[in-house]
Amino acid sequence: MKSLPKKLLAVVLALCFLVPLFPNLRAWAGSADALRAEVRDRMIARETQITLTFQASAKEKKKYKNDFNAFYSAFFTALTDGAVKNDGTLKGGDYLDRHIDGIGSTIVYDPDWRCEITLYVDYYTTAVQEAALDRALDKLLAKAEKSKGLSKLSDYKKVQWAYNYICSHVSYDYTHLDDDSYLLKYSAYAALVKHTAVCQGYSNLFYLMLQRLGIDSRIITGISDGEEHAWNIVRLGDKYYLCDPTWDTVNENHVYFLRGSKTFANHTAENKFKTKAFTSAYPISKKDYDPNAVLDAPETVKLASKKAKTATVTWSKVTDANSYTVYKSTDKKKWTKVKSGVTQLSYTLKSLPAGKRIYVKIVPVSPSGKEGTASAVKSVVVKK
Repeated sequence: MKSLPKKLLAVVLALCFLVPLFPNLRAWAGSADALRAEVRDRMIARETQITLTFQASAKEKKKYKNDFNAFYSAFFTALTDGAVKNDGTLKGGDYLDRHIDGIGSTIVYDPDWRCEITLYVDYYTTAVQEAALDRALDKLLAKAEKSKGLSKLSDYKKVQWAYNYICSHVSYDYTHLDDDSYLLKYSAYAALVKHTAVCQGYSNLFYLMLQRLGIDSRIITGISDGEEHAWNIVRLGDKYYLCDPTWDTVNENHVYFLRGSKTFANHTAENKFKTKAFTSAYPISKKDYDPNAVLDAPETVKLASKKAKTATVTWSKVTDANSYTVYKSTDKKKWTKVKSGVTQLSYTLKSLPAGKRIYVKIVPVSPSGKEGTASAVKSVVVKK
C-alpha cells in the first residue's frame, strides 16, 4: 500500500568571522533537553521557521577535533531526533514525527562555535487544521463519554472503541493515492475530519486517540503485501499487541486487532523496530490478546499494622495486571471492596477497628477489566 513519503534534509553551513551578537545564547553539551523540548513544542505548534542560538562547549570542540561540520551533523541529528522522541507529550513523539514532511536548516557560527540555527520545517498539516482536528476529537470523546462512559471503561474497551470507530468511519483514500503533491492524506486530520486517508493517516489517528485515552502505543512502519505501510502496537498489561486499522476497514471481524507477532501475517517492520533496544522497551506478545484470560493470583502478600488503626498490605506483581482490587473482612465470610484501580504494589487501609483482627486479600484486574484469581488471605490484629 503506497503511503509513506520520504523525508528530505538540507543543511547549509556559513562561517561568520565577525562575532555575531546572538541573543539568548545557550550552551550545548550534547544533552540540552531544553533546546529539544523547545523545538518539539514549536513543531507541535506548526511553526515553519524555528531559530535557535547556542554555543558548543569546549568539550564538544575537543570531541569533534575542531571539525564543526562533524559536530553540527551530530548536533542536528540529536536535536531533531530528540524533538520527536516518544516522551508522552500530547501530539509529540510518533505523531509529530509522522506529520513532518521534511526539515532543512541554515546555520551561522563564529570561530568560538557560537551559533544561530534556523530550521525550516514542512508539515502535512497546518496549525489551523490541527486545531480543527482537536475540536473534532474533543467532540467525539465527549459524545462517547456521554453515551458509553468512556473514561470508566477498561483499557481494552477503550482501545476497542477507538479501533472500531476508525474502521467504521474512515475510508481509504484511493483518490489521492498516487498524487504525491497531496500530503494531507498522511494526516490524522484527513482521517478524522475528511474521513479518508492512507495508512499513515489511519495509524496517526489511532495513536492520537489512544494518547487522549491514556494508553501507550507506537506507530510502526515497514512493508505489507510488498508495499510501504504503517500500523500500530498497543500496550495492554505488560505486553504490546499489533493492530492494523487500515486493513481492518474492510474486515468486519477485525482480523488485525490486538494480534500477537505469530499471527500478524503479511507485515514486516523496518529494521529499527527489530533492534534489541526497541524490542526491550516495547515487548510484543507472541500471542493474541485474550480479554477473557484469568490472571494468576499474587504469589506473595504481606500485611502489617505498625500505626494505630491502620494496616499496610504489599504484594508481588502479577504479569499483565492493569490494576489491583483490595478487599477486607472481619470474619473471612463477608468481604468489602476497599479500593479498586490500585496501580501500586501496596495499599494502606485506614480507620480500622483498633485491637480487632482483619483479613485482607488482593485481586488482580486485567486490561479488559476482568478480575483474576484472588490472593491468599492474610490477617493482622490492628494496632491500638
